[in-house]
Amino acid sequence: MTLKELSFKVNGIDASESYLMCAKQCRDALGDAIDIVYEKSQLERPKKATMLELIDSPVVTTFLNNSEMVNALHYVRILGMNAEHGKAVRKKEAELALENIKLFVYYLETKEASGDSSFKLPKHMNELETRRLYVDKYLEEAGWEVLEKKNVPQPGKAGIEIEVSGMPNKKGEGYCDYVLYGRDCKPLAIVEVKKTALDPAVGRHQVDLYGDCMEKVYGYRPVLYYTNGYETKVIDGIYPDRTVMAFHTLQELE
Repeated sequence: MTLKELSFKVNGIDASESYLMCAKQCRDALGDAIDIVYEKSQLERPKKATMLELIDSPVVTTFLNNSEMVNALHYVRILGMNAEHGKAVRKKEAELALENIKLFVYYLETKEASGDSSFKLPKHMNELETRRLYVDKYLEEAGWEVLEKKNVPQPGKAGIEIEVSGMPNKKGEGYCDYVLYGRDCKPLAIVEVKKTALDPAVGRHQVDLYGDCMEKVYGYRPVLYYTNGYETKVIDGIYPDRTVMAFHTLQELE
């Protein structure tokens, strides 16, 4: 498939007709786009490689040279995979997947036309949208069921808006965006989310404070994550803060 054919194909995807079908079509177009990247890199695409392996391959990551774009492609991959397995796809999810694949095609077109790899990122979203559209999907891929009701701890689940006390503010309270619970319903990890417009480090101080609060109650410090939806870093008390491509599973944290 040529880049021109791919552009025509992507522009023909309509998110309003069927969200499930849109997610599938975006993932299918992603596969075609990756084929083009390999072709332009003059390399043969590995026949047995998964979509995850292809996106994270040095061929694609070097070609893009942009971690935000790589994560945007992972979103398309995950949503499309969920759709293939019959999972529900919401309107905003389908629209974001379509926006991301169009962005990727635009990137390819721009680079082919002028050699300029600059491009505009998707519109910045507020924290709730970032959490629901990006972080939820990354947690689910790591095996976490993300609960819908706020401030409800459940064994082996990802709770949202979990209240903690002892914060340095007038009310002395705060709300963790996510808390990942072990099978004994004790917190294993905390995830703090900030707007995609912000560097994820903005959330580092906040999640550090939440960790202090949890440590006073449970006698230990959970693993801490801070993210802007594109880039995620982890504080585990063992190594310096480092960027991770995925959240830890329940088994890995326990």
